[in-house]
Amino acid sequence: MSYRLPLSFDLRDPKWFKSSRTNGQGQCVEAATDGATVLIRDSKDPDGPRLGVSAQQWTALSALVKSGGLDLPANF
Repeated sequence: MSYRLPLSFDLRDPKWFKSSRTNGQGQCVEAATDGATVLIRDSKDPDGPRLGVSAQQWTALSALVKSGGLDLPANF
């Protein structure tokens, strides 16, 4: 499935932000949004690939992460 970013999103200079829960260990992502689309990138590789998702998809992913739904099992 492909997703087209809305033309209103300025890819030349997105305003990136990190979670307020970032712990400084370098294992985080950064996001930028125009309200309809969220871009996601690895904070350790700011010039690397970026993933674009809808705001609705971002909300669902965030809820899943917060609920622990993506946590690895303790014996992993």
